[in-house]
This record gives sequence, structure tokens and C-alpha cells, in this order.
Amino acid sequence: MKQAITAYMKTAEYLLTASNTSRSGKYVSVNLETVVADEDSRNQIYIDLKQLDCVTLVI
Repeated sequence: MKQAITAYMKTAEYLLTASNTSRSGKYVSVNLETVVADEDSRNQIYIDLKQLDCVTLVI
């Protein structure tokens, strides 16, 4: 997942930190922090991250 997010974010500055792991270890939560220029940019990142195969949920 980290590689996919790094590839998507390209040269943008961001901070990716581990959050939680499910008891079974099947699911991992991460926090992605970045600064965007506007609401449209934020919405596009949301849409794009949801489409990654390794991402189950984006909040």
C-alpha cells in the first residue's frame, strides 16, 4: 500500500503514518496528510485513492 500511495502522490509533500491494524492483521489503517490547493483537488485525491486496489476505505 505504501508503494501505491507513494507512486500516486509523486512529488507532492505528504506524511503517511501507521494508525491501526485489525486483530487478524488483514486490515491496516494509515493516515495520509497533505496540503491541497482547493476543494476540487481534495475531492480528486479522495476519488483516486478509492480506486487503488490496495485501498478498501477512504474517509
